[in-house]
Amino acid sequence: MVIIKQALVLCGGGSKGSYLVGAYKAIKELEINIDIVTGTSIGALNGCLIAQKDDERLFELWDRITMKDVLAQEIPQQYDIETIFKNKDKIESFLRSYVKEKGADIEPFKSLIKDYFNNDRLQNSNIDFGCIATIYPTLKPVYINKEMLDENGEAYLLASASCFPIFPIQKIDGKSYIDGGYFDNLPIDYAFQLGATNIIAIDLSDEPNHFNYVDAANVKYVFPKLDLGSMLNFDREVLDRNRLLGYYDVYKAFGKYSGIKYTFEKYVDEKFANELYALIQNIDIHIVHSSLRTSKSTIMETLRNDLHKRIISYDDVIFGLMDSLLDIAEYDIKNIYKYDEVAKDVVESYHLAFEQEYELIPKKVTDIISYIKDLDRHSMIEKLINMQLFENKRIVSLNTLLTLLPFEVALANYVILLKEKYYG
Repeated sequence: MVIIKQALVLCGGGSKGSYLVGAYKAIKELEINIDIVTGTSIGALNGCLIAQKDDERLFELWDRITMKDVLAQEIPQQYDIETIFKNKDKIESFLRSYVKEKGADIEPFKSLIKDYFNNDRLQNSNIDFGCIATIYPTLKPVYINKEMLDENGEAYLLASASCFPIFPIQKIDGKSYIDGGYFDNLPIDYAFQLGATNIIAIDLSDEPNHFNYVDAANVKYVFPKLDLGSMLNFDREVLDRNRLLGYYDVYKAFGKYSGIKYTFEKYVDEKFANELYALIQNIDIHIVHSSLRTSKSTIMETLRNDLHKRIISYDDVIFGLMDSLLDIAEYDIKNIYKYDEVAKDVVESYHLAFEQEYELIPKKVTDIISYIKDLDRHSMIEKLINMQLFENKRIVSLNTLLTLLPFEVALANYVILLKEKYYG
C-alpha cells in the first residue's frame, strides 16, 4: 500500500522569502499536514524552521528582518543573480569572472542562522527535511539531509544560501559550496526522492522555475503573478505585501478564494463562465480565419503564455481578462474583492461608450489607426466598445482591429457581456 506523504517545497529568492511565509501561514490555516520539507537558499532556512516546528519563530523573524540582519554593510545591487540561475549556460563564465572576489560581510546572516537553527528540534521532528547547495567549481548538487545537518547544520544552511558572488564561497570539510539555486532553486525532484507522493511547491518567480510541474496532478504549484522585486529589498512595505500575496495565492490554489493576480471572494457562475468562454473562442476563430495577423496569436494563446498554463479553464478566462481590466483601473493588489461589485464598477467606468452620442473620433483626426493605437488602454477599450455596439459607427473593420488590438477587442467584448449580465 502506498503511504501518502505531503511535501512542501520552498524556493530561493532572498528577501522575497516573505512570500513563502505568507503561503505557509495559509497552509497552516487550511490544516494541511506536512510530512516533508525541501528548500533552497532562503527556502532552506524557512523550511528548516517549519521542519523544526518553530512556526512562531518563523513568523517573528519575518516580522522584524532587515538588511542589517543579513549584511554588515549595504552593497550595490549590480549582480542579477536570478538571471544567472535561469540561464545556466552562462554560469561557468560568470563564476570564473568573480572567482577572486571574497564577497560581502555576512556575519549578521551567520548569527541569524545560529540563532534560529535548532538541531535538537529538527532531529526530533517527525517532518523530514532536505535542502540543496551547489559544489564549486563543478556546479554539481549536494543533497543535504537531516543526518548531514546533525553534523554541520549551520554551515550547510549557510552554504545553501550563499548567492555568490554577493555572498562568499562557503567551505565545509575542504569542499567549496555556493547557493543551491545555481543547480535547482525549487527542489521538487528532491522532495520526490525523499518519498513525497504529493507536493505543494511555492515558487518565487512570476515565470515558474519548473513549468513541467505547473499542471502536474500531484503537484499544487503556487507562484506569484507579478514580480516580487529585488532579492535584496528588505523594505518593510514590500516584505509585508509579498507575504500577503503568498497567503492569498495559496487560498486561491486550494479554491478558497477566486482570482489570479487579484483576489476575490469565492465566485462561481457557470452560465456566465460558459458565455464568456464561448465569446473568446469565437473571437479566436475570427482571428485565425479572418484577421491579417501573420502569427495568428489568439486570446487563448495569450492567456496560456501569460498564466504559464497548458490548458485554460473557465476561471482563467474570467479572471485573466479581469486582471487586465483591473490593471488599467489601477486597483490595489492587496485587497480582497467581490466579483459582482468589481464587475459593476468596471462597467460603470466605461459608461460613456454605451451611448450612441459618444464621440468616437474627433473631427480633426485624419489618421484613425494611429489615433486609436496611441490612446491609453482605457480610452482604447472605450472606443472599441462603442464600435462594437453601434455598427454604423465602426470606422475600422473588425479584421483590422483584431490584427492590431486583439486582446483589447476581447476586453471590450468582456465589458459588453458584463453590461448585459448586470444591467440588461
